[in-house]
Amino acid sequence: MSPRKKQAVLLLNPHAEPSPDAIRTLLGDDRRWILTEPLVDVFISLLVLYLKDSTLLDAEIMAFMTKRLIASERTVGGPYGNDDVEGLEANAAIAQLFTQFGSPLPKVNAYVLDKKHVATTPLFTLLLEYPGALDHPQQPSEKPVQEPFYPAAHAVEGTIGTLHEPVKKTTMLLWQEMKRTHSYREIMSFSKDFGSSLIVSPALPNTIYDTLGQANAFFWLAYTIYDDFIDEEADSARLSVANIAHRKSFSHYESILEGGTDAYLTAVDEANAWELAYCRFATTKEDITIGTLPLYKDNMLLARRAHGHILGPLAVARLINISKAQEKQLYEALCHYLIARQLNDDLHDWAEDAQKGHISPVVAMLMKGAGIPTGRQPLDTTLRAMRSYFFKTGVTEVCNEVLRHTKAMRLLLRKTGLFDPDGPFFAYGIAIEDTAKAALTQHRQHRAFLKNYTANK
Repeated sequence: MSPRKKQAVLLLNPHAEPSPDAIRTLLGDDRRWILTEPLVDVFISLLVLYLKDSTLLDAEIMAFMTKRLIASERTVGGPYGNDDVEGLEANAAIAQLFTQFGSPLPKVNAYVLDKKHVATTPLFTLLLEYPGALDHPQQPSEKPVQEPFYPAAHAVEGTIGTLHEPVKKTTMLLWQEMKRTHSYREIMSFSKDFGSSLIVSPALPNTIYDTLGQANAFFWLAYTIYDDFIDEEADSARLSVANIAHRKSFSHYESILEGGTDAYLTAVDEANAWELAYCRFATTKEDITIGTLPLYKDNMLLARRAHGHILGPLAVARLINISKAQEKQLYEALCHYLIARQLNDDLHDWAEDAQKGHISPVVAMLMKGAGIPTGRQPLDTTLRAMRSYFFKTGVTEVCNEVLRHTKAMRLLLRKTGLFDPDGPFFAYGIAIEDTAKAALTQHRQHRAFLKNYTANK
């Protein structure tokens, strides 16, 4: 047994507490050992390093590891190395490492498990079970997830139940779809979380928050359907549902705001009209016709399109009689939130949007940055150029813009002097920040990986 393999096996013990010197020795100063030492030595070492400190597997190590796997694969996706005892141990270590990554290699796992009754080395036996049993993958819990109960949601379903067919069935199906989205909790709790985050929590009855929850739910039903119509993806049978939901939302908001709703909802319609007029390019399966890129400027249009979502917090604010200056700061903070939220969504959907000719702010930025000329262009060439720019620069630009808006939201909320920064309302901005920061981290890791991979050919 080589010195490296011996040391790695000793450190593979889950109860081992390796000294910094032991880890440094295993890691080595020159990472080329990943390319030259026996396959089993390499992947037991990498598994140990990852288990002890996952950050040790930096971009350089991942690049060398990828090269070694490519050079060692018998078939695409594994297994790797020779079909002997050390090859089995190596594949068991590879299977465990990629399982820990959260990306199991099905061919490798199957190969290892098929050999488990043939190979009897202590190391191979250990790697079948540690750090996790390869033949007992974690099964998802069969226990049903308990749906949170919102009185407002119960009331929405009661209202839907009063409708006549076929509208009732269509509306209920759309409502059930909305309940399964990641936005459901936010839709129902947005106003309540706002009120709970105020330093002096207003003594408002729960019926107020229930009414605002219903208003927001109906707004989102209408908003989602209208958005599908704008994107030319809607079933015409849903238009009646959208109109009914829009009126219900308006009615609930008006019952509290008493005349302050129309201007906000008019802004929604105006923003939708602007998008239809200026943010659509003609496409076919092969081509896209590039026109004048829309000027989103400060992206305020994104906030106006979703004004209905922030009417609840604005209604609560009016009920507790805040000053005009505080109301202005609050409105601006909420707009920054809506912009960050939409940009974050567009960051992940830009390729699909571009293929449909929907020119979101992210699509417009990528087209401009990639230097896409006006006129009829091949769609695949256009997308390839946009992807190149996105990877080099675009993802950083968009994420930084998202973070700029979440920071502005947080600063303005604090400036009002109304909020507890640890309250649940701040969590909405933090969740978006975390997503943007994670995208930036992943982008840096990918760039570093490719840099190291190409530099060490």
